[in-house]
Amino acid sequence: MANKLRNSLPKTSPFLNLFIPLLFISLVFAETPPTTSVSPVTICKSTPDPSYCSSVLPPRNANVYDYGRFSVKKSLSQATKFLNLVNRYLQRRSSLSTSAIHALQDCQTLAELNVDFLSSSFQTVNRTTTLLPTSRADDIQTLLSAILTNQQTCLEGLQATASAWRVSNGLFLPLSNDTKLYTVSLALFTKGWVPTNANVTAFQPPAKHRAFRNGRLPLKMSSRTRAIYNSVSRRKLLQGNVGDEVKVKDIVTVSKDGSGNFTTLNDAIAAAPNKSSSTSGYFLIYVTAGVYEENVSIDKKKTYLMMVGDGINKTIITGNRSVVDGWTTFKSATFAVVGAGFVGVNMTIRNTAGAEKHQAVALRNGADLSTFYSCSFEGYQDTLYAHSLRQFYRECDIYGTVDFIFGNAATVLQNCNLYPRLPMNGQFNAITAQGRTDPNQNTGICIQNCTIRAADDLAANINAAETYLGRPWKNYSRTVYMQSFMDSVIDPGGWRAWDGDFALNTLYYAEFNNTGPGSTTANRVTWPGYHVINATDAANFTVSNFLLGDNWLPQTTVPYASELLTLGRNPSMPTVPSHNTIIKDSQLRRTKNENGALPPPPAENQSNTTTPAENQSNIKQPNQNQKKGTKGSFLLCCESERREEEEERERPPRPCAPAASCLRRSSVAPLMIPPPRLHRNREQEGSLPLTNDRKWEKREEGHNFYLCSQNLTLNTCYYLGYFFNRDNKGLRPQFYKEPMPKPS
Repeated sequence: MANKLRNSLPKTSPFLNLFIPLLFISLVFAETPPTTSVSPVTICKSTPDPSYCSSVLPPRNANVYDYGRFSVKKSLSQATKFLNLVNRYLQRRSSLSTSAIHALQDCQTLAELNVDFLSSSFQTVNRTTTLLPTSRADDIQTLLSAILTNQQTCLEGLQATASAWRVSNGLFLPLSNDTKLYTVSLALFTKGWVPTNANVTAFQPPAKHRAFRNGRLPLKMSSRTRAIYNSVSRRKLLQGNVGDEVKVKDIVTVSKDGSGNFTTLNDAIAAAPNKSSSTSGYFLIYVTAGVYEENVSIDKKKTYLMMVGDGINKTIITGNRSVVDGWTTFKSATFAVVGAGFVGVNMTIRNTAGAEKHQAVALRNGADLSTFYSCSFEGYQDTLYAHSLRQFYRECDIYGTVDFIFGNAATVLQNCNLYPRLPMNGQFNAITAQGRTDPNQNTGICIQNCTIRAADDLAANINAAETYLGRPWKNYSRTVYMQSFMDSVIDPGGWRAWDGDFALNTLYYAEFNNTGPGSTTANRVTWPGYHVINATDAANFTVSNFLLGDNWLPQTTVPYASELLTLGRNPSMPTVPSHNTIIKDSQLRRTKNENGALPPPPAENQSNTTTPAENQSNIKQPNQNQKKGTKGSFLLCCESERREEEEERERPPRPCAPAASCLRRSSVAPLMIPPPRLHRNREQEGSLPLTNDRKWEKREEGHNFYLCSQNLTLNTCYYLGYFFNRDNKGLRPQFYKEPMPKPS
């Protein structure tokens, strides 16, 4: 086909063959250098609104740095004026409705953030007249992007309550004009200070870090703080090497029964120090199991908090605010976090307002460099509000119906489970509604190595509503699904329009290397902004490139894959574990020979001759009686390294190798078995069934290890080894059952 196309093209003359490269070179060099003085009209051609840009810049020639400094300084002045204006309205709140007050309070919070962000941005641009390092340029571009998002959020809240008070000229006009000015500032900053290759950074191995194991944190803390933690937790801390631990400055506990320092999360948050830094250590809030009915708020001053619960469906934070009941979408959140550097682990966050209450947020996240690990977010419309700045989610469960992952942050969801629920009659499901309003914003949603399946209620009525990957909330909406499993719940068209042809030319929707019955792209939408991309384009949306996550995620110790997943890397483990190196093993299922012995693993260069169907039939299914919502992992280790308490019987104790295996530590690292993925709505194939009615022991034959269970009804052994099999669920570790004699 390529040859036919090539042969059908008209031949060009030697002159054109020479002219075209020269023309290209001349166009490249024709671009004005940043330090060259140009007129406002010329510089404004690089902005989304050249006419408005020309009207606000000084009418004299200058370079992009001079114009950029002027614009950012003017933006800071206007943001301060708008904040004062909002404060004046709030001083007259006695004449306002409750919904109007809520909207103004949102604007006040957002305007304060804008002043902070512009102050920080101006300090940078005022002392720099050259391209910034990629990481610093990303910091400022992130702040300027968030300013536009904050403006839009304020405007939407005011519009939703405009009928309750007269505000048409008082706030709408300055909001509109200021937003245009902030757009100019972002465009000029992008042109003058952001490296042209900032979107794709050279790969650098991330710093060494440990993953959380079974919810245990590798925490570095004082003996007093450790004693407090151990006294309230049934878990022992899994300690790592120095430098591999999360530094904890102090700890408080929250318990419903009054046995902790506090009985509410908000009281514990109030006790945290203000403006902690990443180097001083986290303020750890340990939240014991229980149902906490409160709307949690972590404001901008409470930075570098870490909140750890007892697990999904154990530590539950719940609320029921909604737009129907007079709250703004922004203020409806059960859990809202703004303070930078937040880490949330092992919690369920719910909004129980229900589908009939429409917008009702479970989590609103506007915290830069924030991370959620092993959490569940449950709601219907607008469940997860990834509002702004940079965010990472790992092994989380998200439930919802309409636009249940939305906002305008730079967001990566990795190894998460997305569960569309049954919506109201006449509604459809849209998993994402990304809100990018400006082409220079470095924002978007990337969903990598995740699983999309119908929740129980929708699975029982699978034809009751269509489910789409997303729809464009704003003009430059940007969403990428890559290396994820999509079940048949996804509509063949994949994506849904917002309103007519709105944003269909300017959005960026992409899919890369997804699997499952819903991943077929043959019948996808044909919009100009929709793309099936290759690995080079997909690399722009990895944790390393899109979030620059290698710079800040290692200190959290949350596992992550910095690049695209490749065969041979376990997607459920950190890209670079510290001293617990992942050991890959054979890709073949092994059976006993005629003497009843298990042969050694085949050589690495042997291929797997087992068909996918055979593979699926031999995968051990999870026990249906297993307690759901738990997560765990096995570490095959020396007995001296065992860290778990024997009395904790939610899962069997971690098996340990005999002393002889410790002698091989220099060449053979501990063998990691990935955590079972156990959820309320499905049982994932490949999970290791862990139940209290079994006794487990490690068996060794030759140099091969097995985990065996024995009880009155079942005698099963699992070969402990890493290998990968690309089936219709993508890359997943597989565990194969081997019948063996009951150990004596």
